[in-house]
Amino acid sequence: MQLDQNYKKELYEVYLAVFKMHYDPLQRRVLIMTNLMGGKPWSWRVVGITRKALERYAEHGFKYKAGSSINRSHITSRKDMYSAMLERREPMQIDEWWNYFWEHDKTIIATGTENNAKTPMSEVYEIDPEIGLFQGQPVAGFKLTQKREGAYLRALYEEKIGLIVSLEQV
Repeated sequence: MQLDQNYKKELYEVYLAVFKMHYDPLQRRVLIMTNLMGGKPWSWRVVGITRKALERYAEHGFKYKAGSSINRSHITSRKDMYSAMLERREPMQIDEWWNYFWEHDKTIIATGTENNAKTPMSEVYEIDPEIGLFQGQPVAGFKLTQKREGAYLRALYEEKIGLIVSLEQV
């Protein structure tokens, strides 16, 4: 994904300012970075989905259902990622900073239970982030349209888990 270089420089300038905020506790600085970098179409990009999350989507006809407890789960916790950026002697240079962020901002769609660090995730099916599905939204959500993401999840379910039997066929 190509980010406009001027925008990347603006984000980097904010990172530098947050890096210098030594009077604020790390937790607050991590929160500032999370708010800065989250909620964008390119942030928290999805690289996989767990079997349990895929099965839950199948239960709901591959549509978003409020309260279904499905979310994006960071592979590297945001706290660990931003702490590594902020607890250095010197700030990262712009390319090092961006590459580190890009590598560690990956997520997997999982159930809420699987997102709990104490619960192991079920099998994970890879999703190519370059196809542009599950784009980030403000307030940490992500897009799930019936036409694009729903159709993709239905095909993935049929490939990995099996044919979908509708209630009319039973």
